[in-house]
Amino acid sequence: VQGPTRRRDGGAGVGEPAPFLYVSQCVAAGVQPEWPTRAKLGGCRCSAERSRFCSRGTGGRDGCRCQHAKSSECGYGCSCSEQPDRCGNRALQRGVRKRLLVFPLGGKNAAKGWGVKAGEPIQAGEFVCEYVGEIITAAEAERREAACPAAGLYHFELSGGRFLIDAFAVRNVAAFINFSCDPNLEPRRLDALSGDKSLPRVGFFARRDIKTGDELGYRRDPNATTRKNRSGSIVCLCGSKNCVGRV
Repeated sequence: VQGPTRRRDGGAGVGEPAPFLYVSQCVAAGVQPEWPTRAKLGGCRCSAERSRFCSRGTGGRDGCRCQHAKSSECGYGCSCSEQPDRCGNRALQRGVRKRLLVFPLGGKNAAKGWGVKAGEPIQAGEFVCEYVGEIITAAEAERREAACPAAGLYHFELSGGRFLIDAFAVRNVAAFINFSCDPNLEPRRLDALSGDKSLPRVGFFARRDIKTGDELGYRRDPNATTRKNRSGSIVCLCGSKNCVGRV
């Protein structure tokens, strides 16, 4: 089945999306996260009495160490876990807060299928959404892509290449965001709540200010699919002035 957001055949028109299950967080499929002890998890020791609880503005010796790490959100090993609603460092955990619109592309962009545009202004650096799907092994990713080549377009490799996120049949809104050679989104890998460094979460953040109505796009992960030769990559349809022709 051809995925709804990335057309290989360049055909005209936009069909209905292939059936999928919408989820708000990743689901492990044949993968078991390793949960370290609370002591090994580490985490911040921020005090809720601060005027800026776990915010980027807290600096010096008393600053939030999860914020300074840049690859971590606060989690179970943090003092702020007792009052997570007051913590300013849990964007992915709070889910999608921006208004995002999934829409069918038409005209010269019809071959791209579906896309996502901003339903409100988004400032540079703000969290937009998380890339969500099934967490699978690299071997399972190879098997799935062999059975359904379109599935490979929805694979996002995690740290080390042992595991991937497959957002083909189990997904959220992020799976409808198209690739772009001039992306306005930047994917960032952040430590998962489990503390398993091999299974980070992937969040999309605004690379620059995004206006209402702008289509969202991100640069394809060069290691997203299987480790085979990439000479068979697909034609890029982003239409930007910086388009490299293939993704």
